[in-house]
Amino acid sequence: MSNEELLFELKMKIARAMMFGLNVDDFVRQLLQIMRETGDKTKSDVISEFYYKRKHNNNNTLSVSMIIKDEEELLEDTLMNVSEIADEIIIIDTGSTDKSKYIASRFTNKIWDFPWQDDYSLARNFSLDKCSSAWVLYLDADEQLTDASKKIIKNLISKVDDNTGLLITKILNKARDEKGNLYDYIGQYPRLFRNIGFPLLHFFGKIHEQIAPSLINFGFDMQNSGIEIIHSGYAISPAEMNDKVKRNLDTLVKHVQQDSQNAYTWYQLGNTLYQMQEFKQCIDLLENALRCKNLTTLLSSNLALAIADSYHKIGNKNRAIEYCQKSIEFNPKNIVAEILLHHIDV
Repeated sequence: MSNEELLFELKMKIARAMMFGLNVDDFVRQLLQIMRETGDKTKSDVISEFYYKRKHNNNNTLSVSMIIKDEEELLEDTLMNVSEIADEIIIIDTGSTDKSKYIASRFTNKIWDFPWQDDYSLARNFSLDKCSSAWVLYLDADEQLTDASKKIIKNLISKVDDNTGLLITKILNKARDEKGNLYDYIGQYPRLFRNIGFPLLHFFGKIHEQIAPSLINFGFDMQNSGIEIIHSGYAISPAEMNDKVKRNLDTLVKHVQQDSQNAYTWYQLGNTLYQMQEFKQCIDLLENALRCKNLTTLLSSNLALAIADSYHKIGNKNRAIEYCQKSIEFNPKNIVAEILLHHIDV
């Protein structure tokens, strides 16, 4: 194992310890010493300034981070879309056999190979370790910023207050129904966030990886940004989507077996069954995720809403109302929970 691989492994140990609320002072001191000895002083300074003094960069430099594999059909348009606003583009290739790396090389020289290990957060964290700007935006090859979003993003990150670490972006998903007809549905995620340095900043979750808890743990707030991302990756046939969901399900089952205290994995496992409309089966899994009590309030609200809808689907009105109310307790602004509660009460 190379020195670079050993250093990344140490950073991942720190990230995992932080996920479970463990004290990492000794690990961080060891990490900073190694980074300075190996010549990575700039990044060690970023981590040190934030960890010990809570100081962070206030400029509007932007790293666009992507992990890819065999994306030659989509990659050029996506990179062209962000190249005019990105101060650097970080590409992590997990095993492409097509022209993806060649296409990426026309837009950036910051391209690294990383063997796929059935873990999205691991690859994302490797990418974070390469980011040097004050802010990070992460995208997939099938996603693009709207023109309006490209115009506001740099101005936005130069003006947010020091307490804001996460900017929620609206994801405009293109999908197909059972008849193959296209339709849109909207998701909201913090895709744009402050770079306080990996491993203090880190993703977790083998699938549907999350960045928010690592910043919320340091007291940062989330705010809406008005930024919109168009996602075309779900515009596939129902059969293809079903295969994709089943692959995710297999991965999540393995992860739960390995780490039974990870609330987010229970949440994603239950949510996958919920998407498959297996409402009775998903309820126990989702309730177990809530019992772990280590999810963000935003995720807890969404989770309780999924439980409420599942109970509603199987005809248990009282439990549906109970979980709608829990969803609203976690997030009083959860309008979808209010709508469902009104619908159940009618």
